Amino acid sequence: MNLYDQKGELDRQWYLRKLNQAIKAKLPELITQEAVMGSAPDQRIRIAVRKLEEPDFRYQPPTGQGQGKGTGPGNDGGEDVVWIELTTEEIMDLLLDDLKLPRLEDKPRGVLHGEEDRYDDVTTHGPWANIDKRRSLYEAAKAGRDYLQEDDLRYRSWKTYPKPITSAVITLVRDASGSMDESKRYLSKSAAWWLVQWIRRQYQHAEIRYFLHTTTPVAVDEKDFFNREITGGTAILSTYQTILQLWDDEFPHDDWNRYLLHFSDGDIWSDYGRELIETIQAILATSSILGYFEVEGHKGVSPLWSLFRKSAEYQGHFHPAMRMAKIDHKDHILPAIRMVIDEKNRLQ
Repeated sequence: MNLYDQKGELDRQWYLRKLNQAIKAKLPELITQEAVMGSAPDQRIRIAVRKLEEPDFRYQPPTGQGQGKGTGPGNDGGEDVVWIELTTEEIMDLLLDDLKLPRLEDKPRGVLHGEEDRYDDVTTHGPWANIDKRRSLYEAAKAGRDYLQEDDLRYRSWKTYPKPITSAVITLVRDASGSMDESKRYLSKSAAWWLVQWIRRQYQHAEIRYFLHTTTPVAVDEKDFFNREITGGTAILSTYQTILQLWDDEFPHDDWNRYLLHFSDGDIWSDYGRELIETIQAILATSSILGYFEVEGHKGVSPLWSLFRKSAEYQGHFHPAMRMAKIDHKDHILPAIRMVIDEKNRLQ
């Protein structure tokens, strides 16, 4: 590669790197837009990114007119932009693709078997897109030729293999009580929606269950979870007891990794005492994660936040299954998801 080609490749890499950074900078404000939430995974979403110019250094002899008199880009008050189209799946690749469900264990009696396709076979016929250049050139070389003939062409082909899949159930709970106003509901739904899309993409065989709660739990489907509203006081004892019973009946601990993700503003009736603490501790003992997202909660420590910390504390340490994060603004959604899902994060 000559110097000119090297410069072209370096420029291309620089541009792609800067473009990727510019796209990522726009995504936090994009993910809470109603046009994005609820869109199909393959639906294309347009975003405007500031146009990038390759750095260009030129020598300009002194003109005696001083500095700052030029008519450089931006002086006309406008800004050039590039329109980029991304799908929901591509957005997740940029934002959440590096995350994995934490504390996901192999369950001896709970391993499902799916299928996966691997390109590890070669045939003499196939679509042009699957041509294997290395093997085709090798066939020509064996015949003593430095050019390809039709008989030399080799194509990558796939075989289907069984794939072990560790089973997991993810239970989402949304506080639907009267203290959850429109802003709190919207932030809760936004965070929950992206988590569901991420789970579906990363763990296609995971079971997802949904609950709304006031003082009592209501098991709902996905549509109702994101659209139905009920009102009432706030309590979680009966909801957590119902989830524990569901898990024990349908998703026994020996067979399933169990995850609970709860969205609330932190208000809770305070007359449960020890029974609620023991129920939370039972969930922590038999689940991989109890993740609590507090949405526009108290300025200080909310009653529910304090209760979770108290329940998770043991001999000066916090249970590794307890994860907590606050969402007070739409910019907090992605950091909160990472705080709860990222394996590196845990209460101190």
